[in-house]
Amino acid sequence: MPPDLTSTTWPVSTTSRIPASHHPVPLRPPSSTVCRRRISFLPFITEGHLYLQKTEGELNCLKNEMEIAVHVGDLKEVVVHIQRDIKTVGDSMSIKMQYLQSTANDIANVVGKSLENHMQLLDGQSKAMVSLINL
Repeated sequence: MPPDLTSTTWPVSTTSRIPASHHPVPLRPPSSTVCRRRISFLPFITEGHLYLQKTEGELNCLKNEMEIAVHVGDLKEVVVHIQRDIKTVGDSMSIKMQYLQSTANDIANVVGKSLENHMQLLDGQSKAMVSLINL
């Protein structure tokens, strides 16, 4: 028969050497109790998992948002460079168009002068022919 553990005279060193089979209180609860305890914690565990998933999702969203912000910043820089390049090309094209227009005007003036000279030549030839016919 195991000794009375509630007695105040029983020494502590002796109680620690009592085999588990002689303990009045079982060291482990029955498996049904463990299952009930686990089931009773299940809503809290599920709630905790949901909270962690929500928090993890929010962190992923924040991470993605920050990455998008970085990419948007990079795109803004690229757009600024493209706008500069477009302005440079536009200015260059404008200068070339002005030069082309100037060259076209010069050609038109030369052609106009050439036509005028050619018409004078034809007029002179016509008068010379009339004079020859009259002779």
